[in-house]
Amino acid sequence: KALGNHTLVALSHRAARAMTFHYDSDRGLLRTALSLHGTVIPKVLSSKAFWAFFAFHMIVWLSFRFGLMGREELDPAADFGLDWKFVGVITSITTFFEVFYSQQCYGRYQALYKTFRGMIEDSFAFAYLMRVHVGDKSPSSVRLSIRYMILSMFLQVFEMKSVESGEDSTGPAGDHELAGLVKFGVLKPRERDALAQVSRKHRAMTALNWAASFALVGAAESKGPNNIFGTLSQKLFLIRSGQQVIIDTLSLPVPFQYFHLLTTMICANLGLWAYSMGLTDSIFAPVVFFFASLIFIGMMELSSDLSDPFGDDEVDFPVDDW
Repeated sequence: KALGNHTLVALSHRAARAMTFHYDSDRGLLRTALSLHGTVIPKVLSSKAFWAFFAFHMIVWLSFRFGLMGREELDPAADFGLDWKFVGVITSITTFFEVFYSQQCYGRYQALYKTFRGMIEDSFAFAYLMRVHVGDKSPSSVRLSIRYMILSMFLQVFEMKSVESGEDSTGPAGDHELAGLVKFGVLKPRERDALAQVSRKHRAMTALNWAASFALVGAAESKGPNNIFGTLSQKLFLIRSGQQVIIDTLSLPVPFQYFHLLTTMICANLGLWAYSMGLTDSIFAPVVFFFASLIFIGMMELSSDLSDPFGDDEVDFPVDDW
């Protein structure tokens, strides 16, 4: 029971679990569009940048509508006139860069999902092979090797969340996690003391080495097939490979230079939209700007969430349930 669905929630001290939101594609356009739960809209509406640009647009629109700005500003050749062709250049470039960024983040999201699920399948396979080929012939080796393998998976999750939060690889946070694992019976006090001497980024690999050591003992005592230890080792190698791929992927996001340039273009584009859409008497101008900026900022927020799916966002993986 200590390794049940709620164990990792308690260990990571998170009150809310991240769950991939399941939806019905047959709900219809209006019901889907008007939904807020499981979307990025609440995050966008809580963004200061969104309301700052909208306030700027409203100032321009109200100033123009009530005559505080001259009608000559409608002329693109005026001092403060703005030709939509100029705005279109920035909008086109920004759209291309944002779509490319979204594609990269979603591709990363799919790769992380496939790798993590593969690790879980390999852990099941390792436990199955130990039970079938070693079983009652060396029960202590079976228990220890499987427990260490499970321990490695827990430590891997802690490492992923430390990479996401930017925490140091050592220190009180990592030691507190070890104390939690001892409490739930996944780790013994002497093993905790040994792991405490290891940096967080090496703890999952250390636990896998322990699992391999007892798998070797169990394979020797069981006198099973000649290749059983090689098969068991292969499963552990696949788990370790998946762990390293995930950490490497999380440690290598889209370069900051690209992200900074894209953010600058979005700000410039929204600023130009806010001004150019404000030079009209139409009451629909604020509505159009509201939804246009909501979409642009929303796509940026969604892409950022997809790039690191091991947190508490709506699109993050249900790691606690897995």
